[in-house]
Amino acid sequence: MKKLLSITSCAALCLLAAASCEKNEFNGDLLPEKKQNIIFAPAMESIGTRAMSEVTQVQNFKVSAIYYKEQTLQTYFENQTTTASGEYQSVGNYYWPDWNLSFYAVYPPVDMTINGGGVTVPVGTSDKKLTGNEDYVCALSESVAKNTLPVKLKFSHILANVAGVKFTTSYAGTGTTVAINELKISFPKYGKYNLVTKNWNSLGTAESTNLPYPETMSGNDTGSAVADISVIPGTYTVSIKYTVSYNGTAVQMNKSASVTLPAGKKSTLVASFKDSDDLKNIQFNVELTPWDTSDLNVSFTPVS
Repeated sequence: MKKLLSITSCAALCLLAAASCEKNEFNGDLLPEKKQNIIFAPAMESIGTRAMSEVTQVQNFKVSAIYYKEQTLQTYFENQTTTASGEYQSVGNYYWPDWNLSFYAVYPPVDMTINGGGVTVPVGTSDKKLTGNEDYVCALSESVAKNTLPVKLKFSHILANVAGVKFTTSYAGTGTTVAINELKISFPKYGKYNLVTKNWNSLGTAESTNLPYPETMSGNDTGSAVADISVIPGTYTVSIKYTVSYNGTAVQMNKSASVTLPAGKKSTLVASFKDSDDLKNIQFNVELTPWDTSDLNVSFTPVS
């Protein structure tokens, strides 16, 4: 605690001197004579996978603080950008009031919206759509006891990630080849995320995006390709076009599948292709009509 207090001792002394002349008020409530800086100790949630251009340290993030007074939501401060305060992050000119607060934070530092339905942050817009390189992290710490030092914020990745694809082939003929011609996934490229409910809304229309794919594969083979594209979590359609060639004959296939991409995970799309799916021989169902018997009258004529 001594270490934490030393970080802000100079600023606190100056402010205390000013407070001796007059009391500060916020929404009609008196702030305590002894004021504590609100200091944040941000940490990344420990998960095994990251999104592209991953965020590994969080600083200079946007944070908002709310509380309830007479069952009505009140905003103490909104969309303030933190700055370094020793080993922590803090918000200047705001100090602990004499009541508990709930904190909501986002990085990159975009403005959040606070209302009765929760706290939402925009992730991309219709004018500035996601490119697949983004990594948004959010944190919330609710009903934090007054004068808590520091306030711990545990940030989590809110986007999903398509890490890549891995395909296997299993065809009887060793001379069989599989050539992928096109691989796409359709997903919205902007939306809004609610930090409280952890739900997405106001999603854009799903748009098709090309995915990388492996080179031509043989009859029994494995091919992979790296994608590393961040997307809004959800269930989406993946479509593929590929050609199976065998003994000079080429069969073109066009298929699609549904995939669910969870937040905070790197997901590899895995699929297999085999004879029973694609290389169906042209088969004949042969029926032999039985011989009929009949009597034919033959009239012989002399041979001249």
